Amino acid sequence: MIDCAPFLHFRWREEGISAGWNDVRTHLIGAYNLDNMLAAISIGTHFGVSAAQIGNALARYIPGNNRSQLEETVHNHLIMDAYNANPTSMNAALLNFRDMAVGPKMVILGDMRELGEQSFEEHTKIVSLLETLPFEEVWLVGEEFGRIECRFRKFANVEEVKATLRANRPEGFYILIKGSNGIHLAELAEML
Repeated sequence: MIDCAPFLHFRWREEGISAGWNDVRTHLIGAYNLDNMLAAISIGTHFGVSAAQIGNALARYIPGNNRSQLEETVHNHLIMDAYNANPTSMNAALLNFRDMAVGPKMVILGDMRELGEQSFEEHTKIVSLLETLPFEEVWLVGEEFGRIECRFRKFANVEEVKATLRANRPEGFYILIKGSNGIHLAELAEML
């Protein structure tokens, strides 16, 4: 990996091939996407796709599914990752955002759905991690986050967030938006 601010930029080469390094500048946010890129490279090489074709395909891919994508609005820079959330992906997204050389930073996190009996414990771990991170603003959305005592601003649902944004929209922020699709955080993009 060469860089991930804001997009993942990496180099790779086929083992045993002396042709040199292949440089790929993606349109994906997050160092955690490097494993996905390497998996795609492995599949491509297995099926005989050339290194140039693989690199070109990875560099041209622009996500449009609320996963690891950067959107620039008139008011803010949004890192949209609001399609799916689990403890591992939430942790990785927060640590990657911490390491990005941008600012000021705001986080809007929605509940991680379908965690069963572990839900309270896993949401508590995320809040504990947030307590250690240097974000200027943190908003938590959903029932599970709502049950945890913390210093962050909490909202029962996305409609409450929308009402707050209508009254006082943040401006000039890099904003990480991450949560399970069922929380509907993707609806916030047009208001930010």
